[in-house]
Amino acid sequence: MKKLLIAVCLLTVAFGMLQAAVIPVANDSDSSLVTAYNNATAGDILELTVDGVYLSKAQIELDMDITIRGAAGLTNKPVYKYVGTSTGAYMFKGVGSPRISISNIEFQGDGTAEGGAGKAKYLARLDNGDPTMTMDFFLDNCVVNDFNDKFIKPYGNCGLDSLVITNSSFSNGASEGIVLYSGSSSDPAIVYAYAEISNNTFFAIQREAIKGQTASGGVVRIDRNTVYDCGNAQNKSMMYFRNVTDVVVSNSIFVNSQNADSGEEFVDMTDTTGLFTNNLVWDVVNNTIGNGVEMNTLAADPLFADAANGDFTVGNPGALTHATDGGAVGDPYWVPNREPAVYQISNVDANAMADAVNDAIAGDVIELISDGVYLNTDQMTISEDITIRAWEMLPVKPIVKYVGTETGAYFFKGIDSPRISISGIEFDGDGVADGGAAMAKYLARLDNGDPTATMDFFFDDCIVHDFADKFIKPYGNCGLDSIVVTNSVFYNGASEGIVLYSGSSSDPAVVYNYAEVSNSTFYAIEREAIKGQTGTTGTVLIDRNTIVDCGNVEGKSMVYLRELTDITVKNNIFANSQNDDAGEEFVDLANSSNIYTNNVQWDIVNAEIGNATVTDTLTADPMFADATNADFTVGNSVLLTFADDGGAVGDPRWILTVEAEVTEVTNDVHNSLSDAIAASAPGAILELVSAGTYTIDVEMNLEHDITIRGSALLPSMPIVQYTGTSSTHMFRGHNSAHISISNIEFNGNRADGGLAKYFVRIDQGDPTQTLDLFVDNCIVHDYADKFIKPYGNSGIDSLVVTNSVFYGGASEGIVLYSGSSSDPAAVINYAEISNSTFYAIEREAIKGQTGTDTEVVINRVTIYDCGNVENKSMLYFSDMTDVEVKNSIFVNSQNSDSGEEFAEFESEVSLFHHNVMWDIVNNAVGNATANDTLTVDPMFADAANADFTLPEDSPLYAYADDGGSIGDSRWAPPLGVYFLSTFTVGGGSVVLNPPGGEYAEGTSVTLTAVPDDFYAFDHWDPTIVFPPTNPIATITMTESRSVTAHFVPTITAFNVELAVVGYGHIVETIGHQYPVEGYIEGDTLELTAIADSANWEFAYWVDAAMDSVAEGDIYYIIDRDTSFTAMFRSSLPQAMLTLATVGLGEVMVSPMPVPGFMTYNAGTELTLEANAPLGLEFSGWSGDVTSMDNPLVFTLAADMAITATFTEINHPDGILAIGNDWDLLDAVEYANNNTQVTTILLTSVGPYVASEDKRDEGKIPEIEITQELNIFGADTLSMKPLIQGYTSSTGGSSSEGFFRLKAGSNLTLKNLAIDGWMDGASYPAKYIVRADDTDNFGFHTAFRAFDVDFKSTIEAFYKNYPSAYVDSMIFDGCVVEDIGKEAIFMNTVGDADYIQISNSTFKRVAREVLYVKTMDPVIVIDHLTVDNSGYGSGTEGAKFGAVKIENTTNVSFTNSIINNVPNTVYDYALRIAGANSIVDNVLINGSSTNIDLYDDAMLGPDVFWADPMFTDVANEDYTLLDASYAYHLQNDESAAIGDLRWATSTNITDYKTLDIMIDGEGSVELSPLPDLKFYAPATVVTATATPDSLSQFDGWSGDVTSTDAQVTVTMDADKALYAAFSQPMFHVIVNVNMKAQIYEQNFNPMTDSLDVAGTFNDWSGGDAYWLNDDDNDSIWTIELDFLALAVNDHAYKFRINGDWDTSEFPNGGPDRTLNVTSDMDFTVWYNDQDFTAIDDAFLPEVYALNQNYPNPFNPSTTISFDLIATADTRLVLYDVRGRELQQLVNKTMAPGRYSVTLDASAYASGLYFYRLVSGEFTDVKKLMLLK
Repeated sequence: MKKLLIAVCLLTVAFGMLQAAVIPVANDSDSSLVTAYNNATAGDILELTVDGVYLSKAQIELDMDITIRGAAGLTNKPVYKYVGTSTGAYMFKGVGSPRISISNIEFQGDGTAEGGAGKAKYLARLDNGDPTMTMDFFLDNCVVNDFNDKFIKPYGNCGLDSLVITNSSFSNGASEGIVLYSGSSSDPAIVYAYAEISNNTFFAIQREAIKGQTASGGVVRIDRNTVYDCGNAQNKSMMYFRNVTDVVVSNSIFVNSQNADSGEEFVDMTDTTGLFTNNLVWDVVNNTIGNGVEMNTLAADPLFADAANGDFTVGNPGALTHATDGGAVGDPYWVPNREPAVYQISNVDANAMADAVNDAIAGDVIELISDGVYLNTDQMTISEDITIRAWEMLPVKPIVKYVGTETGAYFFKGIDSPRISISGIEFDGDGVADGGAAMAKYLARLDNGDPTATMDFFFDDCIVHDFADKFIKPYGNCGLDSIVVTNSVFYNGASEGIVLYSGSSSDPAVVYNYAEVSNSTFYAIEREAIKGQTGTTGTVLIDRNTIVDCGNVEGKSMVYLRELTDITVKNNIFANSQNDDAGEEFVDLANSSNIYTNNVQWDIVNAEIGNATVTDTLTADPMFADATNADFTVGNSVLLTFADDGGAVGDPRWILTVEAEVTEVTNDVHNSLSDAIAASAPGAILELVSAGTYTIDVEMNLEHDITIRGSALLPSMPIVQYTGTSSTHMFRGHNSAHISISNIEFNGNRADGGLAKYFVRIDQGDPTQTLDLFVDNCIVHDYADKFIKPYGNSGIDSLVVTNSVFYGGASEGIVLYSGSSSDPAAVINYAEISNSTFYAIEREAIKGQTGTDTEVVINRVTIYDCGNVENKSMLYFSDMTDVEVKNSIFVNSQNSDSGEEFAEFESEVSLFHHNVMWDIVNNAVGNATANDTLTVDPMFADAANADFTLPEDSPLYAYADDGGSIGDSRWAPPLGVYFLSTFTVGGGSVVLNPPGGEYAEGTSVTLTAVPDDFYAFDHWDPTIVFPPTNPIATITMTESRSVTAHFVPTITAFNVELAVVGYGHIVETIGHQYPVEGYIEGDTLELTAIADSANWEFAYWVDAAMDSVAEGDIYYIIDRDTSFTAMFRSSLPQAMLTLATVGLGEVMVSPMPVPGFMTYNAGTELTLEANAPLGLEFSGWSGDVTSMDNPLVFTLAADMAITATFTEINHPDGILAIGNDWDLLDAVEYANNNTQVTTILLTSVGPYVASEDKRDEGKIPEIEITQELNIFGADTLSMKPLIQGYTSSTGGSSSEGFFRLKAGSNLTLKNLAIDGWMDGASYPAKYIVRADDTDNFGFHTAFRAFDVDFKSTIEAFYKNYPSAYVDSMIFDGCVVEDIGKEAIFMNTVGDADYIQISNSTFKRVAREVLYVKTMDPVIVIDHLTVDNSGYGSGTEGAKFGAVKIENTTNVSFTNSIINNVPNTVYDYALRIAGANSIVDNVLINGSSTNIDLYDDAMLGPDVFWADPMFTDVANEDYTLLDASYAYHLQNDESAAIGDLRWATSTNITDYKTLDIMIDGEGSVELSPLPDLKFYAPATVVTATATPDSLSQFDGWSGDVTSTDAQVTVTMDADKALYAAFSQPMFHVIVNVNMKAQIYEQNFNPMTDSLDVAGTFNDWSGGDAYWLNDDDNDSIWTIELDFLALAVNDHAYKFRINGDWDTSEFPNGGPDRTLNVTSDMDFTVWYNDQDFTAIDDAFLPEVYALNQNYPNPFNPSTTISFDLIATADTRLVLYDVRGRELQQLVNKTMAPGRYSVTLDASAYASGLYFYRLVSGEFTDVKKLMLLK
């Protein structure tokens, strides 16, 4: 009964909702898993809960969605074995289209020891037999071994969507491991969409570890696998992919393949599309990969720990960084962990620095600790985040030199997107004296070749000198986020200093967001100190530099920034520029948007600066101390205040510190402070030197730079108090003043008992101003409104408040906006509030709004009792997106308004971390990203009396993100004293030397981890020493830190989980054997269950499997992980309610049952409420209660079962008709729920907008489409129904869009108007339609729009995402306008099959109408009208065409008009690619706009550049005038080209066409020329045919027949003329007699060749000029053709084997001559050696083998023979037994008489034979040797 009760509970509604079950599976029978599966329903989870062996006699067929997993928390994976009677068994068979997930289990195929008939054949057999099915099979974190065939095998015709194998191990397989085909190439192929095998290990497998064949359609990704000893047993590949076309094998390790079969490459890829990249290969005999593309293979021993015993831990450091992402290759399980660390490098070893940099991982810090010279022989390449710095304790900078063999070396090369920081080092480019080959070329070469990359390069406090080229140089197409150079010195450069472009204006541009060069010095540089060109998008700041003697050697500018548009050059000193080139201004700024301000110039010959906006330039001698010896200390005091902020210009390190004059202000007269302010000069310092109170009754205006401070010598802060009677402010900030207020108390209490309104009011009304306000160490209290308030349109650069206290405020504390969301925004670049305290403030302590670009940092703030009076937040940042709140304490917020979180944030980009909250009612933080938030009482000393001191032992001293204390630091230990807090996990302690835990800054502390008995030290957290397992670590105290030492038992510890169901608790007693906490093996555990209510009693104990284990106390000896649950029951009678639903809908139950039970006390009154979703209706209750009441109230007297039935609302026509009172989101949800609805019909003109309750901060919610759906406007309406989108009327980011297409979607829109911008909104929608479903990568969708108007988006109106595959996209009869970027965006994201845009108009599209790249759909664009597009988004400029389609093969762009698409940057209107693509019948208005065709795309004959003659293009009336040529250019039966709705003329002007076709080489000139291709009727046209050189005109045909070169034709109809041209030829046959050369053995006709070289082939011969002897008559022949009309006097020679050394007439003999005047046939002798006279005498007529002479002989004799034809010839000596003794001749021989001498010294006396074989001739003769 107990088990039954639990089972029923698992199937009962939880919290009013039905859920899938997690079914525990024990190992108590040999059918436990199959029984559990048979009882499961789709979606259930079968969890193996026992750490032991599961035996199964059954093979399990999986036909529904199921998860089978080992339970979490087990010590070992459950082991599953097949022990049935089948000898060819599978463990699992997948059929149908289920989603199968198997994880955390060990599968052993060998169950024979447990009674099985034999090893299992397969782990999984996937066999649905239907290629259209979509089975998913996922295997994760499993161990699979000892199977008799394949581990995983799909059968033929199996249909798979995904096959994903991860984090698993496969070993001891008797065949292949995992196959992606049926196992036989003759079987039907399997069909799969995606296969992934990653993070796995394969070893000891007899055949291929992974094999694919006959399935070419799917994507295969093999990544980070370790493959060892696979294929060796059967001489096979390790991996094999035959006929698989989309396979990538990456980041893997392959070791030990002894297969030597040349047809079995160790990785066999038959297709050239296969990619084998970034893999490690070792000990592989046949190390080729077939036809695949191989890249970045590392041939190196991975140094496995113990491969023979299955330990593949990688020991080779090179393998740890070889992957495509810079990480380790192979199964990550075997990769040792390594955290970023600080590495201190000395200069003892050569190349030590370069080795450290090249071996670093992301985040490492390389610290140079020697104050001498570091010599590097290697150049350093950096691809990951790294910091390279000098140790701060060094007395001087370390010096780095390059001394390698490269003559054009760089020190550093940055690639990819790292963050590179280099500081505190001197770089000397001249290492020649130390052994270097030459001066280094560059210090830093930035060269990632990817303009989308975001490299950061920070260079600070360095000295750089003596380089052969530029110091810092980005290469073309380099992508940089920031390049920042500060506090550095550069000198002795042989080219430019720092360049912000590739170095050549013809190279691709460098792309950077921000570049800064500040506080630096440049001198003695031959060309420009700083130069930028061709990169127009980045921001450049050149600030406070000293630049001397630069550009003089080569007559160049000092600074040159051509084509850059956002540059500020300010506060610099320029001296000694002798360049007098008028084209080289000393500072060359090409654009008027650039700013040149507050700079000093001296000794400048060409003192012009180009086109920039120039203000406040001073021509004055800086009076350098000793410029000749590079001492640029400034002696001219005027320069000390000339900067835009009132400070000094130039590198600040050359500025001697001069104390500003201090004016002492006393309090002996009323208004003394306000009077002092009024009398002050810019830069004044007013110091309050009187103790006590300063009274004022006037407002104090701060109009210039000023410092107001309390004297540090006073015993307490001076107090400034407003004693007037008006509600006003104390200070008002104006202009761009730099205001600093410190060490003063400001009291707002007025003399009349009222309060001053503001402490500081900022109110210049000019957002371009840059006021700075710094408030430090002040106390501000008792004000009637805000303490600090900027007014609307104020311009503030920085607002920084530090070390201050604010209390007693009647409104907000500090606001970062004007105070009203309807006011113009204040413009604030940066706001910081840190180390401060706020308390007793009625509204928000800090509030910001309407300043979306402000960077806000709230750090170490203590906030107490704020917002409570008016029920407000403590912090509020609406519309602000860059806010970070950290290391702060928030206490006592009683605000319970759900709309006012205690910290309100607009954006998830904002951060809220390392903060403490306590006594907070509404503790939400809005949309911010929150982490490391602690809810704990800070235990303030006396908060009621404003003492917020933390206790001495507070853990908050080390909770901050930097390891220090949180909250206002003045409530923590004093500055310069740091706490080291140590913690332990497990048994052990930490000893500190010196002891104490409280240290002065810079103290070196050694930590020693001391384990208790029965424990061992494991590691430090965080890592403070490398490796972190070292128990002794030394750290330097530069901040407060907390460190945890982790200890692990050396005896076995287990987990025991205790739980309670019902009202009760457990008393636990542990009998320890050892003084070790935890559940230790052998300890005794006593458990007693005690009820907590008189109506409840203890019932029994259950274990993890929910089996009853005891009814009394438990006494247990701990021997494994386990769990016990105490089950309590009510002593009152119980009744159970079982709920079910029919149809979509949910039932809510009130009250809920007792926690942990699904029963009630009998007689309980219950309420059930049925909630039907849209599209359905509640139809009644059935079961133990029959009723239509809703809600239903009844008494549960006994067990009852009740069913709620929901039925679809009837729509027999499939149409849901809605007026504009409907929310379209609701209508789509309705159609989702109601299977009858296929069409939503809009019956009102609208507008249709989302209801207020659906909006998120005012933004429209996306409508997700997951089914086939039509949304139509009713065609009976007076206008199209309008669907409108919008965003918040007060600002904010844009909506994502209207429609989001997801898996299963097929959306058709018709007769609608969709506008992304609603009246009064701040922003339009981002997109109107986007296809994106991240949960279903590769999902298919379709989208069609007919007669739909799309309008107003920030980006594309249709955006494809990577997850989407568009089967069909059709736009017909549409109008698209006001699009912020591309109209239809398909750039390298997702894929598509078919795209059609027809009969549509696009206007005001910022970028392309259609952008398609890296996908290959069929694209049809027909009858398109485009106007006023491609002008760029924002400030991009006109660099876009109307259509951009790349990497495609089949595009048709026809019958269209493109008007006003200027593209002044790249000069193209269309860019089309593809061998099957064509552009034709197109009219383009814009003579400078071209068409770019790629990959053999074709341009048809009817593409013209001309005015389409619209009626009124300025007012977007594109109706074609009667005279428009658009009515005559179409290639179909339609009225015109372009959108046909503009072709309405009934009086089209008549034109005639004259088509000219040319056959041959020549041209035709027409007079008069046609307009495009048209003539007015009756025009008489003269056509003149002109042959090309060497051609002749043959005559006209078509509408005129004539041989006259000039004819006329009257255009009374469309006409066609054909002009024929030809080139007459002479045919020459040349014969060469080679008999003499053959006879003299200069030419072997069997092996040699003959060619002719002469003036007619540029003396090159070869190729088409080889001669042939087809009839074997030794006369070689070639046939040549010569143009009859050319000059044919030629010189030539014949050559043997194409070699001039064997040509005719060697040693410079005469050339042959040939004068061709007719067809010719002649013969010559090679080299003019006429062989005719001796031909008959010396050439035999018959074959002969003559008798040797002498015969007998001793020891030599001569054998002669005659040959009559060229042939392979052998003359062989045999003994009397027929054994071959010697080959006398074996070669090809020409006709002739030959003799050979035989030396028989080595043979015995006797009879021998010699045999001649030549071609078909054979003869044998005897000879006698007598010795």
